[in-house]
Amino acid sequence: MHYCSYHKKDEPDENFRLKKNGKLDSWCKEGHNEYDRKYSKVKYAPIKEANAKRPVPTTKVCTGCKLEKPLEDFPERSDRPGKRHSRCESCFYIWKCGHNRASYQRTEGAIYASEKRALKAEITTGDAIATKEYSRILRQDPCSYCGECHEDMQIDHIDPIHPSSDDHGTHDWKNLTAACPHDNNSKNTKSLLFYLLEK
Repeated sequence: MHYCSYHKKDEPDENFRLKKNGKLDSWCKEGHNEYDRKYSKVKYAPIKEANAKRPVPTTKVCTGCKLEKPLEDFPERSDRPGKRHSRCESCFYIWKCGHNRASYQRTEGAIYASEKRALKAEITTGDAIATKEYSRILRQDPCSYCGECHEDMQIDHIDPIHPSSDDHGTHDWKNLTAACPHDNNSKNTKSLLFYLLEK
């Protein structure tokens, strides 16, 4: 048993927290919880009363055009029910289009950079211009593995597992073929014959 300074009585040792110095706390756990509840009520009561007395706003200032408009002109947020966006519908549409365009440009830039790095890689046979032209033509062909055409056709290495010192496994036009994203990811680093046997 241990004496609780909050309830002014003895209580079992299990009801007390153990301090860092190895001794039991002077207040029991329930005493701490009661004190926290009372303190929070006293501390936040004026804030709750002020919020309750505050009138509900019917207008809002748009962060895009800086004009005060009614709440109905602001689209509702999908991630926060009951909340509305900081931009009005027209400004939100313009911002959304610009955001998507920037994301699209970043994606296109990443694809272009990856193709540029691949062309700068060591090429054992052929030249970079022929490889680039062949890659452009391959993107218009159907997939070599499933025969379907996709909008986002990719370039796959026929033999990707051979060392770069060999004639295979490099970004050379003789080692490239058209592939859809599904087959390109499924084949990964497998050899051509092994992948075809799996299919």
